[in-house]
Amino acid sequence: MNISQKREVTSSPTMKAPSAKKAAQFLENVKSEFFKIQWTEDQDVKVYAKIVLISTFLLGMGIYLADVLIQKALFVVDVLFKLLFG
Repeated sequence: MNISQKREVTSSPTMKAPSAKKAAQFLENVKSEFFKIQWTEDQDVKVYAKIVLISTFLLGMGIYLADVLIQKALFVVDVLFKLLFG
């Protein structure tokens, strides 16, 4: 197929636009489902946010410390390599 050739997209004759009645019924169903949602309490959200922040900080510190240790170990290996092989 050539790039210059374009296919026309046509709607199927069996496809119909949703009626206003169906749209209104859909929105009514969405509204009723919305009221069934059990929202998280404010206090719980604050606790979960603190847990996420502390966990992220600790994970970041762990990665930083691992990076520093690996750098030091590679420096020691470099110094030993230079001492042994000039």
